[in-house]
Amino acid sequence: MSPGGTNLVGPGSDIVGELGYGPNGTSGLTSSSWTWTAATYHADADTDNDEHKAEISPELGNWSYAYKFKYKAEEWRYCDLGGNDTFDKDQQGKLTVVAEKPATLDWCILQGPAAGAIDEGGSHTVYG
Repeated sequence: MSPGGTNLVGPGSDIVGELGYGPNGTSGLTSSSWTWTAATYHADADTDNDEHKAEISPELGNWSYAYKFKYKAEEWRYCDLGGNDTFDKDQQGKLTVVAEKPATLDWCILQGPAAGAIDEGGSHTVYG
């Protein structure tokens, strides 16, 4: 990403990253409806690049997401899946958030015993 910054071991100094998301089809570059959260250094991706990570938790619906980074006081550089010098909103990540399905019971079994006999007032243990 940055000569003299990300090509060193460990996090590049003075590099700030954010992960953002907004309504599907809108652009992280131009839309004010996006939500941005700070990203943290994760690892050296290779000898020239750092990898950052962040988490997003949007509400139900369809969303687009992208990263943006800046070095010192430079302008933000927006990142899409293409990884080139031109940001393309059609190359943003896409996320669909669906309602969580309630847990269901797929099957059950009466394990046993299949039969038994007890005295009046006694108890009978059954496994299932």
